Amino acid sequence: MRKFFKLITYLIIILILLAVVAGVLVATLVDPNKFKEKISQRVVQETGRTLAINGNIEHSFFPWLGLKVHDVTLGNAPGFSPKEPFLNVGEMDVEVKLLPLLGGAVEIGKIVLKDASLNLAKNAAGQTNWDDLLSKKKKEVVKSEPTEESSPRAKFFKTLSVAGIEVVDANVSWVDQKNNQTIKLTKVSVVSEDIVSGKKFPLTIKFNIAGLPDHLSGEYELNADITLDTQNNLYTLDDFKFNVTMPAENSYEIKGSANKITLDLPDQTLDVVDFKASGNALEMEADLHVEQLVEAPVYTGNLNVKSSNLRNFLKAIKKEVQTKDTNVLGNFSFSANFRGTDNSLRLDAVNLHLDDSISKGNANITSFKPLAVDFNQTIDQLNVDRYRKPDASPSPAMSTEQASALPSQPTVSADTSNKTDFASLRKLTIGGGLNIGLLTVGETEFSQVHVQLLLQNGVLNVSPFTAQVH
Repeated sequence: MRKFFKLITYLIIILILLAVVAGVLVATLVDPNKFKEKISQRVVQETGRTLAINGNIEHSFFPWLGLKVHDVTLGNAPGFSPKEPFLNVGEMDVEVKLLPLLGGAVEIGKIVLKDASLNLAKNAAGQTNWDDLLSKKKKEVVKSEPTEESSPRAKFFKTLSVAGIEVVDANVSWVDQKNNQTIKLTKVSVVSEDIVSGKKFPLTIKFNIAGLPDHLSGEYELNADITLDTQNNLYTLDDFKFNVTMPAENSYEIKGSANKITLDLPDQTLDVVDFKASGNALEMEADLHVEQLVEAPVYTGNLNVKSSNLRNFLKAIKKEVQTKDTNVLGNFSFSANFRGTDNSLRLDAVNLHLDDSISKGNANITSFKPLAVDFNQTIDQLNVDRYRKPDASPSPAMSTEQASALPSQPTVSADTSNKTDFASLRKLTIGGGLNIGLLTVGETEFSQVHVQLLLQNGVLNVSPFTAQVH
C-alpha cells in the first residue's frame, strides 16, 4: 500500500517537473519543442528511464505557466518488455500559477490526462517494473536525511493546491508472471476539484475491470469526499459509495457504502466504519480495523449478513444447486466477529441461520497453507435429506434377452486413468466438536448427537460419537 502511494506521488512529481521545465523554457521565449531532447535527458537523470515526447508541446506564460504535450511515453524498467512502455499519455495539460510561486506556494490549475496507459508488471522472480523508481527515490531520501517538517516533499505538499483533476479514457494493466495473473482496467475516468492538503474535496472514479472472477469483474463507480493530510500521511474517505454492474451474462448490480475509511500510514492502520453492501439477493454490514498494514497485516472486525435468499444468490453468480427439497436455501443469515492475518482467520460468536436450522459456535483456521482448522459448533436441528440431490430415475428392469446376452463369467476390469488422488487430504488438519439437537438422515431421526473428530495425516478419528436413535 505504501509503495503504491509512493509510486503515484512519484509520477505526479514527474508530470509537474515537466510543467516547471516548460515554464522556464517559455520564460526565455524559445519554442519548447526544440528542447524535447534536453527534457528527455533530465528525466533519464532523475528516473533512469527513457522519455519520448512524440507530439507537439504547447505552452502559455502569464498568469499561468502552462504546458500541453501530446503522445508522451515513459520507458519500461530494465528486464521488462521494451516494446510495452511503462506509461503512455495521449495528451497532458498542466498549468501552474506564476505569482504564488514567488511566495513559495504551488497553485496548479486543472490537470487533464487523456488516453493514458499504465502498464504494471511483476516478473517470475517477484520484481516489479516500478521497484527501480522507488529504490532510486529511497536512496535520495536516505542521502539527504531531511526532517519531516523541513523536507522538500513536506513543504511542496503543504503549499500545494490543485484546481481539479480530469482523467479521460485511461487504461491500467497488471501482469503478474509469478502468479500467472492478468488484470486490466479500461475506460478509467477520474474527476475531482479543489484539491488542497488537509481539506475535504470530492472524487469520482469509474472503470471497467477484467481478469477477476466473473462475480467481481464488471463496471465500477466510486464516489467519496477525500481528505489528504500529506504532512502527516493521513488519508480519509467520508461518505464513500460504490456501484458495481456485472456483465450481461451475469446480469446483477451491487451497491455499497461506508461512513468513513481512514488510512494512517505512520501508524500502519486502516479503519472502515459502517460498511454496507447489497446485491445478488444478499445484504451485509461490516466494520474493519487493520493494524501493521505494511509489515504484517492483522485485521479484526465483525460481519453481519442479513436474512437473504441463498438460492437466488447462488443462481445469480451461476452456482445454482439442485436439492431434493426445492424450498431449502431460501432463508439464510450469518453473523460473526473475526480476527485474521495473511495465513489465519478466527471466527467467534458465529450465528448461522439456514432454513429451519440455527448453528452457533466458533471456528479457527490456524493456517491456510497447509490448511489447519478447529471448530466447535452446536446446531439445534438439521434435516440432511432435504439438501440431497434429487433422486435419479430408477434403472429399467433388465429383459430376458438382455440377461441371456451377458457373459457366463463376470468380467472385472479396472480403469485407473481417472483414479482419484487423495494425497491433498493428507495435508489437512481438521478437528473439532459438533453437537446436534435433532438430526434427520435417511428418514431416521437421531437426537442429542455429539461428535468429536480429528482428521490428521490422512487419518480420520471419530471419538466419541454418541446419539439416541428414534
